[in-house]
Parts: sequence; structure tokens; C-alpha cells
Amino acid sequence: LVGEIMARKERRGTFGLRLSIRRVDGVEREVKLRASHLRDARGRSERVVAVLIDVSDIARRERRLRQSREIALREAERAKELSESDPLTGLANRRRVMADVDRLVLRHRDQGEPLSLISFDLDHFKRVNDTFGHPAGDKVLRQIAIVASRQAREGDLVGRLGGEEFVWVLPGADRHFARIAAERLRLAIAMCTVGDNEMGVTASIGIATVEPNDTALSLFARADRALYEAKNSGRNRVRIAA
Repeated sequence: LVGEIMARKERRGTFGLRLSIRRVDGVEREVKLRASHLRDARGRSERVVAVLIDVSDIARRERRLRQSREIALREAERAKELSESDPLTGLANRRRVMADVDRLVLRHRDQGEPLSLISFDLDHFKRVNDTFGHPAGDKVLRQIAIVASRQAREGDLVGRLGGEEFVWVLPGADRHFARIAAERLRLAIAMCTVGDNEMGVTASIGIATVEPNDTALSLFARADRALYEAKNSGRNRVRIAA
């Protein structure tokens, strides 16, 4: 305490300190100090006057409030993540994907930034569930989520829309880049096998690149049409929306 006060002996007016102390009975307390140097005619510090206030209870309440606030913020963030995540795969859910695509379409209108959407659906996935059971099917979906996430760039969004239908949102990607990315994804999925029974799966993929009059819904609709064209053309292939 003396050291802290002497370090401030040139300070004019009052100054404050906050200290933790241990009393002679071993109890720890927090104290707040308001002090001032009294000076002689030459301006030298002769003595110090101070008011010492025990703020232990206030400090304890402040700590509890901070802890409660941090817990509440963490829980709110966790709730937000859960509301925007697919519980099986951990990918973005339909709600999160639609919100992001809405925002990116608006950014395209304002700034002209390209935007592409890759919609992909696993081929004959019902056979996996029928042959190996739903737990095995869930394992396949989780593995596909990992494969797709590894293909994505930083800033991309991969989501599961439901069932075996997925989407990959590529901000800043034109049609040419999206085609390369989709083919890379198709090959990665085709090479993926899951479990002891070697359940190989393939995916049909549709691509849509945003046009000036697109909305999020129309962009999704064009990607879906391209996806079903890929399925109707024999599956395990990529098609681009007109």
C-alpha cells in the first residue's frame, strides 16, 4: 500500500486504488482507496489522507453478474447454433442456408458480386437405408457432410436441406469455377466408402449462378431443375442451369 501511494506522490489531486488484502484473521477482502497527498509550502508531500472502503460484497456481486452474463451469452450463442444447424451432420440447416442466400443475392444486386449454388442429392440413397438400416444411412450422411465441408473454401456454406439433399453456397464464384468445384465434389463423393460393407454412394449435382433478376427462391429452383436433369441423365453427373 505504501509503495503504491509513494509511486503517486507527484500526482496532484485525489487518486484511486483498488486492492485485495488479507486480514490478520486470514479473511480476504477487497478495498477501494481514495487518497490525496497533502503538501507543504514547497509542494512536497508531507502526509497522505485517505478514505478506505471495504467493497468485498460489491465486488462479489459484480463477479457473479459477470459470470451470469457470460453464461447467458454462451447459452444464447449455443441456442443460435442449434437453431441454425442440422442435428445429424452439424451442417447449416435449411433456415440458415436460406437466410445466407437471401443476403448474398442482395449483395449481388448492390455490388455485382458473383454467386453460385451447388445443389446435390445422393443417388439411390433409399437402397442404403433398406439394405443396411437407418443407422448406416445416418453414418453415410455424416460422412458426406465431412467430404463436402472439406471441399468448401473459407467463406463458403455447406448445408443439409433435409433427407439426402445438400447444398453448397459459393460467394464470389462464377459458373466456370462452380462447375470445376462441383466435378471435384462429385468425384470425392464417388470415391467415398463408409463402413465395413463398403456402401459406395454417388451424387447428382445441379448448379445455378445468380442472374440479375434472381431471388433466393428462384436461384434454388434453377439449381434444383439442374439437379433433376442430372438425375434424369443417368445420375452421378453435373448439370448447369440455363
